[in-house]
Formats: sequence, C-alpha cells, structure tokens
Amino acid sequence: MKVAYNATFARVGGGLSYVTDQIRALTAVAGIDLTVFAGPAGHEQLRTVCSEVGARFEPVRVPSTGLRFAWEQIVLPWRVRGHEVLVCPGNFCPLFIRTPTLLILQTSALVGAGRAHGAGAGKRLRVFLSHRSMISADRLVVISEPLATEVLSEPGLAHLTPVVVRSGVPAVATPSAGSRAADRATATAVVGPHPYVLSVAHDYEHKRLGDLGRLAARMGAPSPERDGDVSSELRIALVGDISERRQAEIRSTAGPGADRLVFVGVVTDADVVRALYASAAVAVTTSALEAWNFTIHEASSQGTPLVATDLPIHQELGGDHVHYYPVGDVDALAAATNAAAIAPRPDPWVPDWTWQRHGTELAALIRDLAGTGGER
Repeated sequence: MKVAYNATFARVGGGLSYVTDQIRALTAVAGIDLTVFAGPAGHEQLRTVCSEVGARFEPVRVPSTGLRFAWEQIVLPWRVRGHEVLVCPGNFCPLFIRTPTLLILQTSALVGAGRAHGAGAGKRLRVFLSHRSMISADRLVVISEPLATEVLSEPGLAHLTPVVVRSGVPAVATPSAGSRAADRATATAVVGPHPYVLSVAHDYEHKRLGDLGRLAARMGAPSPERDGDVSSELRIALVGDISERRQAEIRSTAGPGADRLVFVGVVTDADVVRALYASAAVAVTTSALEAWNFTIHEASSQGTPLVATDLPIHQELGGDHVHYYPVGDVDALAAATNAAAIAPRPDPWVPDWTWQRHGTELAALIRDLAGTGGER
C-alpha cells in the first residue's frame, strides 16, 4: 500500500522525534510502502531514517512557514497522486485534495483552552487552518485523551470523531552501573561540575521558561558554604532553542540567582540528552499546555526525579511518579524541586506504550481509510 507522509513541518525537538519514531513504526508493519516529504529543518535526520528503513525520501525546500503552508495546499495534493493515503502528522493538511487523508493533531495550542496561549493574526490563522484541516481530513487522530477532550470542546469541531493513538515511549536505554561515570563525564562537559536541575524545551510561550528564572531568584545566589542545603549548589540547565534576547530576559528575572542559570542550547545527540537526564539531580517541565510530553518518559527512563505542572496529560503520563505543582506557582515549584532533590532517587521506569503498538494501531487506521476510499 503506497502511503505518502508529510513531515515538512518537523524540526529538532519533540516534532522531529515523533515523526522519526513514527516512520520507523509504520515501515515495520508489513505492506506499508512509505514516501516521506521532509522540510529543510529535518532533512538530515529524516534522510538517514528513510535510508535505514527503506522509505522513499523526498526533500522539499520551503524556507519559511508561510511557504510551507502554501506548498501543502497547492503542490502537495499534486505530488501525492497515485498514493492510496496521505498521512499529515503536523496538525495541518491540504483542504482540497482527492487522496484520502489522515490528519494527526499533536498540539493543544490550537483547540480548547490552548487557544488562549499566544495572540495575533498569525495565531488566529493557524487556529483557523487547523480547524479547517480537522474538518476536511477523512480521519482525525489525536495523541492523547485530554487532547481529544479539548477538540470536542470546540463547538465547530464537536461533530468530529477523533481517534486516540498514543505516542510511543522513546526508546531510551536505562542507566547501568557502568554507564553512570560516562554519563557524568558527558554532563560535566556540557553543564559543568555542579549538580543541576534540567529543563529540555524550546522557548515557546506555553513552556513558561521564565519560571525557571524566577525559580533561580527564589533560590538566590549559589552558596556552597550552606552545608546541608541541597539547593545551595544546584544550577538550572536549560536545553533548547532560546534566543540571546530571551536568555537575557530570563537572567534578569533571576536577580542574584542568575549565576545558577546555564543555557546549553539545542542538543541533537540523543546519547548526550540521555546522559544529561541520567546525571540531573531533578528534571522539570514548567509548561502551561501540553498534548504529550517526552520529558516524562526521558526522565523516568533514567530514574531521574521529576517535577511537572499539574496538567491532565502529565497526570496521565506520570501518575504517582511525579512531583506536581500548579502552573506558574514558583514557590510551589521551588518546594517540589527541593523535595524531589532530597528524596531517594527512584528506580527507572517506562510505561508500556511501545512504538510497535502505535505503528500497528495507526497502520490499521490507514488500511481502513484506503479501503473506504476516504468515505467517513
């Protein structure tokens, strides 16, 4: 079965990780002949993955988001002629297309309460195009139960029947006694010799990375002399795409605690990311909005204590393994971080949500869609 897969939106981070694992999962299912369309930000990684799994790789040179939208609406319907199904895993799909289309909604930012995060004409346009995409698609898949609830809370989308296909758990090796020294050496080279709190997130508004600056202010200047205080030497390592302007803003909110902040930048090496989690005193996620969160799995697989905002999806993914706090409550964040740091380190754990199961469930939906020719 010839299936086209539009990954032109994917960039380093959760989106690229998701499509990479999804491509592997789909091509592992017998009878799926996949053609992957990749944008510039994902060219290198997706070319490698396609070569490994035997999928066709089609590079698309669209240098901006606006041009990508135009390409998806005008060119993509023509490029996928002859395919039995088009899979669009990036929240948008062509509005006028003959090829049966399966759309995957990954973000909460475009529906329900998530629409309040961000403003301006660009956000309104993305919401409009995403809603029209959900209505136009022949099948709608969402990645979690909370996201399905948000979709159905929209009056214009309440008639839809979203199907939940959970993301798989990232395939991350759990630490061993022999790996800890190497992990610590890697982390020291990236972050420095001090114990640290780890955040892995790009600087989107809903990620609330400014709360980490306020956490540093709450903790005050590093004071190694305060013997016995677990927070006295902690640094806060921020991994992700954060502009110099935003780094300066976050530092300014930290006041005397600014020296605690370590801006690492984007890390593309999965082994380095794993080592950073494995060696962190605590991992934190400060998001006000999530449809899924890889931090939960990446931290838990390393036995890293985890602090997360009290969101339904975090509760679904983390259960009793996570220290929760209300969104934006920095005092509660500081208390939860301190509690996580002084508690016994938990054993590594991962939920039983494999990419193999994800691929099987998604492939079944694709086959059903191909068999019906797009009829709902």
